[in-house]
Amino acid sequence: MGFCIFNNVMVALAHAQRKYHKLIKRVALLDFDVHHGNGGQAGCWGDPSRFFGSTHQTPLFPWKGLSTDTGAHMNVVNVPLSKTSTSQDFRDAWEDKILPSVREFGPDMIFVSAGFDAHEDDPLASLNLIEEDFYFVTDLIARLANEVCNGRLITVLEGGYDPDALGRCVTSHVEALAEAPLPTNTHPKRDSLVEEQERSINDRSLKASMLFSREEIEAMDKSTIRAELARLGLPTSGRLDALKNRLGAVVSR
Repeated sequence: MGFCIFNNVMVALAHAQRKYHKLIKRVALLDFDVHHGNGGQAGCWGDPSRFFGSTHQTPLFPWKGLSTDTGAHMNVVNVPLSKTSTSQDFRDAWEDKILPSVREFGPDMIFVSAGFDAHEDDPLASLNLIEEDFYFVTDLIARLANEVCNGRLITVLEGGYDPDALGRCVTSHVEALAEAPLPTNTHPKRDSLVEEQERSINDRSLKASMLFSREEIEAMDKSTIRAELARLGLPTSGRLDALKNRLGAVVSR
C-alpha cells in the first residue's frame, strides 16, 4: 500500500547489504516524506540490522506510522506530526528524537527517502514546512553520516506535487549535501573491515593464480582500477598505489 509500485530505496538498501556485506552490515532508512513510509518500515521492522525513522503528517494516507510502532528490535522511530505542527516541531523531531537513535544504532550506511510534499505549497497535505527546513534536516543527516559511517549516504527523491516548490526544495537539499563538510577522519569500523577483507584475500593459497598480472595492473589508469574493484565488491578509495595493491591481491577462483 502506498504511492509506489516498487520501493526503490528499499531495493537499494537490500542490494547494498547483500553485495557489500563485508562493509555494510547495518543500515538506516530515514524518511521525511509527508506520507508515512509504511513499506520502508515493514522492510526494517523484523531485521535487527536495519533502522527506520520517519516524520510524517497524521492523520493522512496510508494511515500508518504510530509513535508506538517501535519495531521488533526497537529499531523503528516514528514521530507523527499534526497539521498544526510548526517548522520547529519538525526540526526537533529529527534533532532530538530520530537522529540520536540513529547514532546509537550505528549504521554503516544511511539511506534517505527525500520527499518534499510536507512543503507549505504542496496540494496533497497540510504541513507547512519551507525550503530552509529541508536544508536543516539534510545538513543534520549528512553530518551524522560523516560521524558514524564515513559519509556513506544515499538520498532518493520521493514525493512533491507542486513543481515550483519541489524544485526549490530539491535545490536546498542538494545544496545542504554539497556544503556539508567531508569526513575528517577515517572511520575506524570501516578500516577494520577493509583490513579484514584484504587479509582474507592475502591469506588465500599462494598457489592460486592471480586475477590480474602486475603488468596488466600497471597498464590500467586509476578509473579502470576503481571500476574493477567496484565490480569485485572491494573498496575503491585510496591512493593509486594502494588501489593497485588491492587489485593485485585478488586471486581468480
